[in-house]
Amino acid sequence: MLTARPHAPGPIAARAVAAVLLLGAAAGSAVYVVALSVMAHWPSIVRARGTGGAARPAVVAPAAAALGIAGLVVLLTSHRGAHPVGAGLTGSARNITGVACVGFGAAWVVWGLVEQHLFRTFDLAPGAATAGAWDALFHAVGFVAAGVGTTLLSAGGVPGRST
Repeated sequence: MLTARPHAPGPIAARAVAAVLLLGAAAGSAVYVVALSVMAHWPSIVRARGTGGAARPAVVAPAAAALGIAGLVVLLTSHRGAHPVGAGLTGSARNITGVACVGFGAAWVVWGLVEQHLFRTFDLAPGAATAGAWDALFHAVGFVAAGVGTTLLSAGGVPGRST
């Protein structure tokens, strides 16, 4: 009995996935800092600790730019020759969007954990009885984005694999 074996992604596909993950992480980092900066205008929602704003744009913006540049470099260098940009991701917009959502969500979660819990730069709903719920909701943005991405990837199937 013959069974189909899943095909391992080639180097072009792996580099394209890495590029889209990096670009998604850059977008997630940028949206995170903008959202947190906007919420910081309402001290009952977000209160900065110490000096500076709740989100540290001076830290997050360069990191987001570096992620974006790295993603573009990897994407453009992975398609030398006759391969069109994006061909390494099986050509499916759903797969590209899914990978980008995973990168976006991962970046949001990492920045939230690092800034809020490790560096303790801000508090969510300070003094409120529901502060824990606000904290969970804030981090859930990243988890939901990554979950949407994995759902899109699961729905897209794996090319060359029989089910």
